[in-house]
Amino acid sequence: MRMQVGSHSGSRAGRWRAPVLFAGVVAVLVGLAVVVPGVVRAGSREPNPPVAASASPQPTGPQWWTVSAVVLDSGGGPQLCVGAVAESYPPQCGGPRIIGWDWDAVTGDEAASGVRWGEYEVVGTYVGGSSQDEQGVFTLTLPAGPARPPTDVPPPDPFGTPCPEPDGGWIVDRSKTDDIALHRAAEEAERLPGLGELWVDTTGSSTGTILNISVVGDQAEAQARLRPLWGGGLCVSAAERTRAELNEITTQIMADTPNVLGGGPGRGHVEVSVVLDEGDRLQRAFDERYGAGVVRVSSALQPYRGDSATPGCCATRAEGKFEWMSPLAV
Repeated sequence: MRMQVGSHSGSRAGRWRAPVLFAGVVAVLVGLAVVVPGVVRAGSREPNPPVAASASPQPTGPQWWTVSAVVLDSGGGPQLCVGAVAESYPPQCGGPRIIGWDWDAVTGDEAASGVRWGEYEVVGTYVGGSSQDEQGVFTLTLPAGPARPPTDVPPPDPFGTPCPEPDGGWIVDRSKTDDIALHRAAEEAERLPGLGELWVDTTGSSTGTILNISVVGDQAEAQARLRPLWGGGLCVSAAERTRAELNEITTQIMADTPNVLGGGPGRGHVEVSVVLDEGDRLQRAFDERYGAGVVRVSSALQPYRGDSATPGCCATRAEGKFEWMSPLAV
């Protein structure tokens, strides 16, 4: 499968992360091309007006959960799209079934080709599914409101260049700084024993493209094998785990974990998103199975705290960051 996933806002500068430039897809995404919930499409109906502040009811039984996400009904009943949303018209997505949903009670929705959808903040209880293909049931306990804008500050980009600039500058042979040379070097990097990750950094216009490789083991060997092929910036750093290890963990999690939305290797760890990780139970289980910090779990549903705010539901990525797969990938 070939996949190109991009996310950027504003800045022309960018880092292109290519952890699997030629060896296939590292990250497993449940869904198609994705868009971030919380963005109003051009031409859509007006979003819901702000709701006046009032005393918020508090749960007296099961825990209430909240999230801002797309609600979509393609004919089989409304679903809460807490994972990936296909950027099509109409959009395509799936997720937990919603009990108590009433389209007549909300505004800001759209309809096309038998599909009705909109973006809302919801509060309710959740019962998880019993398998990976069943994402459970979300039951509304409060009326739906307008989706909240993102408030999280994007974390620092982990895919910069960790090496200092060499005394003589990054570029050592300009005749070997084109795309062909870059692809040849990347192909050779894929054959390195102990390869951790591979990515390219293009943020510095004066330095050109910097090829980054992380390895478990002999960094000098990696330098010796790649430098004859690539004359531009080259940074070889240490990796905590090999990409093969992280891919194996990802495969296990995606096969065994109910209510999972997506997952894939980050820098030295595996990132997994799920519908709900109540009480960090899943995080603790992964820590025991794989070691502390090897897997990092993010939960779409967050505890409702009585203020109708939805913490952390839709954080945007830092500017100018891209994940990329070469068109030569297989």
